[in-house]
Amino acid sequence: MLTSISNSAITHYPAMQRSLTPSLASLPTWLPPEIRELIEKQLDVADWQNFFKALAIVTRNGESIDSPALKVHLLKQKVPIDYQYDVARSDKSLQIFALNQLKILWKSGQLDQVVEKPALFDLLKLVGGPALFRFLQDRIEEDAELERKLLSWVERSKTEEVQTIAANALMLLVKADVDMSGQDFKGIRVPGADLSGGQFDQAEFEGADLSHVNFRRARLRGANLQRAELTGVNFGELPNICQTAPKICQ
Repeated sequence: MLTSISNSAITHYPAMQRSLTPSLASLPTWLPPEIRELIEKQLDVADWQNFFKALAIVTRNGESIDSPALKVHLLKQKVPIDYQYDVARSDKSLQIFALNQLKILWKSGQLDQVVEKPALFDLLKLVGGPALFRFLQDRIEEDAELERKLLSWVERSKTEEVQTIAANALMLLVKADVDMSGQDFKGIRVPGADLSGGQFDQAEFEGADLSHVNFRRARLRGANLQRAELTGVNFGELPNICQTAPKICQ
C-alpha cells in the first residue's frame, strides 16, 4: 500500500548509520574544512554516487533498511549541490518513491497540490526523469482542469505572495511538455523556476520577475521580456537568444 510523504519525513528519521571505514563519509569530522574542500574538488559524479550509496546504508536493530526520506536528507546534507541532481537520478528507489507519491495524489484528486508540498516538490526536482514527467503529461492531457489549476497559481503570482508555488506550477507544466507559446505572463513572479526546454514563443513576459530562472534550451522566439527582472537568468546560448528574441538583448 502506498503511503504519502510528509514534510517532516525529510528531517526526522529514527535510524542510525552503520559505521564506515575512513572514507568520504568521515571527511566532515576528521579533516579541516579547507582540506575537505580540496579533496571534494577532485571527485567526479561516480565518486559522489558511490559515496551516497555508502551513506544510504542504514541499520535499525541490526537490520538493513531502505528509507527514501532518509536518503533525501543525506543527499541534501552531505552531497554538494552541484552533484545532487546526478546522484539522485542514479538511485532508482527514489524515482519509484516519487512516482508513487504522485499516484497517491492523483487517486485522491489532489495532484495539483503537489506544488504546495515543499518536501515532495524538492524530491521531484531532484529525481525528475522521463517516467515522472510522462506521468504528469498523461494526467494533464487526461484532465484539462489540472492544467487550469496549475496555471491559476502562475496568474495569482501577479498580485499574491505565492511566488514559490507559482514557480513550481510553471515548472511542472513545462516538464509535462505543455506548450506555453503566446501565453499572457505579464507581471508574473516566478523567481528561480526551472523552465529549461519550455516552449514560450511569442509569450508576453513584460514586467515579470524572472530572476534566476533557468531558460536553457527554451524556445523564446518573439517573446516579450521588456522591463522583466532578468537578474541571474540562465539563457544558455545568449547569441542564439539575441537572434530569436532580440528584445532580451536590448
